[in-house]
Amino acid sequence: MSDELIRRNPCQVKGAGSVHTPERPTVTVKEVYALAETVQPRYRALVLMAGFLGLRWGELIGLHRRDVDLEHRTVRVRRAVAALSNGQREIKAPKSAAGKRTVSIPGVILPDLQEHLKRFVEAGAMGVSSSGPRGRPRAATPSTCSGTRRAVRPGSRGCTFMTFGTRGTRSPRQQVPAQGS
Repeated sequence: MSDELIRRNPCQVKGAGSVHTPERPTVTVKEVYALAETVQPRYRALVLMAGFLGLRWGELIGLHRRDVDLEHRTVRVRRAVAALSNGQREIKAPKSAAGKRTVSIPGVILPDLQEHLKRFVEAGAMGVSSSGPRGRPRAATPSTCSGTRRAVRPGSRGCTFMTFGTRGTRSPRQQVPAQGS
């Protein structure tokens, strides 16, 4: 057709050019806080930043102390950590050029971030903001459990959120009872 050898394309499939993706469910503020209450205190800030700032796992574990500016209430996303097939971690730029960005911190989570920086982040500008319980860097991929989603959406199956576990260590999996139980 583009070479003008035929008048119309005989290979037309009805509806083939359109993709219908269902709307992805999002969590409510109440559900983000419910999840933040179920994880160990050192991971609370990660849950809140994922929920309120929309940061991906790799971006969260790629943050350093210098990326979090509490005075101006911003987080600069400049790198992400990815898991390679050989089990190694790769520190790289975010997925797209738009991934390098500055995100505003809502005032409601500012006290949680202040506490997190004080208690759990290594000293100095390069301090990793998401080290594990033993001071090791966070795993490049999140651990999952079936109990976490039920903590957010009682009665549901599977897992939407991660428990932020570290490879080689076991973290307690906490569940909150379903509402009304």
